Amino acid sequence: MAHARARLLAVVVALGATACGGGSSSKPQLSSLAARGAGLVQVKPCLVCHTTNGGPAAGPTFSGLAGSRVTLADRTTVTADDAYLKRSILDPGAQTVAGFPKGLMATLVKPASVTPVQADAIVAYIDSLAGVKPAK
Repeated sequence: MAHARARLLAVVVALGATACGGGSSSKPQLSSLAARGAGLVQVKPCLVCHTTNGGPAAGPTFSGLAGSRVTLADRTTVTADDAYLKRSILDPGAQTVAGFPKGLMATLVKPASVTPVQADAIVAYIDSLAGVKPAK
């Protein structure tokens, strides 16, 4: 009886640790779509100009970008929602974030080099970084 209770307690503790985010990795679990996006940013030229940790680069960091307010070069302000992010990926010359070189992304991301399905995956990955606090 004591042995059965010990096993039950071990299972409850293990399940509790898993449910509370315990385990070997401190990184959040990515959806399959976001995981595909994480892989795509590695093989597409995304990380040439963007970071995922808030560090400075030629383009805005992906860290904390999703859902944030973004000031554009024309001084308008937009929310970096999924539609804005997808458009920025598929049509990189459409809108430029203030403080970054206009046209730079368009020189690296050629028309049709990212499909709408790939853009959805990259957006899902950027969304997964929404709660990541940019490095200071």
